[in-house]
Formats: sequence, structure tokens, C-alpha cells
Amino acid sequence: MSRALKTMRQSLDNEGLGTRLEVPGSDNCIPVQDVSFVDDMALPIACPANILLSRVADICGIVYLVFRMFGMELNFSPGKSAVVLKLQGPGKNKATCDLFKVENFIRINKLPDYFVDIFIGVVDSYKHLGTQISFKGMAYEVSFRCGLMRAETCKLRAIL
Repeated sequence: MSRALKTMRQSLDNEGLGTRLEVPGSDNCIPVQDVSFVDDMALPIACPANILLSRVADICGIVYLVFRMFGMELNFSPGKSAVVLKLQGPGKNKATCDLFKVENFIRINKLPDYFVDIFIGVVDSYKHLGTQISFKGMAYEVSFRCGLMRAETCKLRAIL
């Protein structure tokens, strides 16, 4: 897995698709790294809203091809792989309309012509390993976790 991730990072950088955050008032850029755990990965992407959808499509294509090169097939079924977007700034309204037109699915770019079209879904929130991830805030996650704690402590009351 580490070889696949290293090759993926190199391929994204070679295509100019690596995410970097600019430090205001300086010429410095901070590279943003992916986060991986066993066979799962989250890849943050930051760019202007007007190119975000095409950037996601390009990055997904490269990631798909790299993992396939290592004999791993990515699963783009609902609930398996998804994109959680936060659109803001210039171009937000157009990007939102474009996403609505394609019913919240992004067609993956950079694939050879003989491949069938592959789409990845865009969701408001994504649940992974029991944790809810969303740009709408953590209220749902906190509420859910508090409910779990309350339920489990009720079981302890009978013992104590």
C-alpha cells in the first residue's frame, strides 16, 4: 500500500495536481498530505471553486489508474468512495449548478478511451469507521456519540 501511495503522490505532483496552501503575505506554500489508514485514504483538495469539479475528476482518474497499476481496484459504489465538497468563493454558484446538472456525480477524467465511464458521487456527509465527516459541522456526530455514551452508561447503572 505504501508503494501505491508514494507513486500516487508522485503522479499527482507530476500532473500539477498536488494540493498546496499558500501562506498569505509570503511566497511559501505548504503541501497538503493525504491521510491513509490500512486500505483507506482521504485526499484533501483545495483550489478555486470554478475548477474544483474538474480537479476532482482529474485526481480521481490518476488515483484510480495508479492503484489499478498495483493490482488494486477502487470501489466507487455508493458508501464505498465519495467526495465531500465545500464550495466557496468566486465560481461557487456555477460549480453548484454544474454539480446539480449531473445529479451529484462527477465523471472521472484521465482514463484511457477504452475504459467505461466511471463516476464518483458527491455527498453532504460520509461515514467511515463510525465517524461522520461533513462540512456542515460536527453537531450530528457529537449528538450521536453522546447518545451512545448515554445508552452505555444506562447499562452500568444496573450494575452499580
